[in-house]
Amino acid sequence: MEVVQDVAEDPTMKTFWCPGCKTGHFFKVGPWHWDGDRSMPTVFPSISVSYNGPDAGDPGAPQAKCHFFVRAGVLEYLPDSTHALAGQSVPMEPQ
Repeated sequence: MEVVQDVAEDPTMKTFWCPGCKTGHFFKVGPWHWDGDRSMPTVFPSISVSYNGPDAGDPGAPQAKCHFFVRAGVLEYLPDSTHALAGQSVPMEPQ
């Protein structure tokens, strides 16, 4: 089961499902090292994504953040992630 997909517009861009954010995330091969495994990938260094969270637009609301390592098909969420999976490790899922 493949969990990493190509982005048609740019062959160096890859996408995968993030169960913490409940959306897809991307990485670009070059700045990030990818071992080429589409089923149990390892990507490094860590990936950090900032985006408008559920309280976007509220005065003083911080941006939501998803920060993680991808190791052997497991998303290792770091504690500074702002979603419910912060500090947990979960297997990657197909999109």
